Amino acid sequence: MPLSKRQRAELERQIAEALAEAWAGRADDVLAALGNPPDFARLPPELWAQFDAETRAAVEPILIAARLRSAEQLARSAGVSGAVNWGLINEHAAAAARRYTFDLVRGITDTTRTALRQKVAAFAETPAQDLKTLGEEIGRVFGPVRGEMIATTEVTRAAVQGTQDLIAEIRSMDPQAQVVDVWRTSNDELVCPVCAPLNGVRRSGGVFRHPDGTSHDAPPAHPRCRCDVATEIVTSLEA
Repeated sequence: MPLSKRQRAELERQIAEALAEAWAGRADDVLAALGNPPDFARLPPELWAQFDAETRAAVEPILIAARLRSAEQLARSAGVSGAVNWGLINEHAAAAARRYTFDLVRGITDTTRTALRQKVAAFAETPAQDLKTLGEEIGRVFGPVRGEMIATTEVTRAAVQGTQDLIAEIRSMDPQAQVVDVWRTSNDELVCPVCAPLNGVRRSGGVFRHPDGTSHDAPPAHPRCRCDVATEIVTSLEA
């Protein structure tokens, strides 16, 4: 059984709030560093290093917790909680989450850098704008909408990764274990046209095949994806 909607919502809230705290005042810092007239080249390397470090510190522990909680939830539903080596799962999950968070934050920083460069360039091409307008545009780069998008997408990813951590441990102990993965949408009015046809599709050949011929390794299929994977395990392990 995947994470419940309540569990997911709580983890998403934690990440969104952690990012809001980490990014508080960042727009003002950037605007001040840009100068007048604004010049993207004035942004110092130290600003990016601090942004990178604070973003990583905000999301990493929550993504590790989400990954482990997902593994624990599946273990309980499969009846194998007492049979698996939780110390090993925790160790592997934490290490994998840290590696993933490094790449995630690097991507967030690169996207932020690109967005700010574009906004400064657009400002230079529109003489009628003032610095207040530019400040508002920069504020959106570090705003709650982006933080919530990251939170939703990454909790979805961490939840799926957590179930894979458990499956890997089970298969190391029982190579004959049978696993069936089924793509599951949230089945509500927010389900997008990309994911709706995937609902109920089984993993085959390591991927979930969309009716349009494309394939996905696992959710998320896109930013803000709220899908998950329902996993059934048949194993000789006993709880």
